[in-house]
Amino acid sequence: MLSEVCRLIAPARLATYSNATDGDVVKALSLYRWNQDIAGGFLRPLCNLEVALRNSLVDQIEELTAPLPWWEHSALRNEPKFDRRIRDAVSQLRFLRRSLTRDNLVPELSFGFWVGLLSSNFDRTLWRAGLHLAFPHFPGPRRELRATFQIVLNLRNRIGHHEPIYHRHLAADHVTIHKLLGYLSPEMRGWSLTQDPLPVLIGGNPVPRQRIAAP
Repeated sequence: MLSEVCRLIAPARLATYSNATDGDVVKALSLYRWNQDIAGGFLRPLCNLEVALRNSLVDQIEELTAPLPWWEHSALRNEPKFDRRIRDAVSQLRFLRRSLTRDNLVPELSFGFWVGLLSSNFDRTLWRAGLHLAFPHFPGPRRELRATFQIVLNLRNRIGHHEPIYHRHLAADHVTIHKLLGYLSPEMRGWSLTQDPLPVLIGGNPVPRQRIAAP
């Protein structure tokens, strides 16, 4: 059975786990499964952060764009990459025969889109104009906030592509996600931490002495 499992996972993919367990196939598969478990455990706080981020940002952009819809803000339309992503999302809604509304459009745009709004491209046109108000509990500079969100975005993308995350400093990732939630809303942060299974999952690492990579 194990040989068939290894074949379908693919030797090249499993090699990362085998190297971490000194070539022990059983331990490698145990680490592989734990990586799946921990990835699943991160989905809840990542979902909380992404949803809170995009709604908080849109609230502020709407203040700057009214009475036009938020996606018509000139700063977004004048940045080709962001304009293209919006147009693609609008096209997808049309394909699905769904109306073009805030509630329908926002979920069609990726986490990377929202994190990108914190880049220097929008420093003057969005951030200083009012986007910073989406983070009422963040005292630092925009570039620091963007860099921290980029760490979480990288984690989310690895999980989304079923890549290994076991080698990361997972406890630090957990803290970072909730630190960012706290910048948006301490209440949301507290709710997200309620009955959070991640600390127990992280403590169950079958290879506790593995090399730890920077988060």
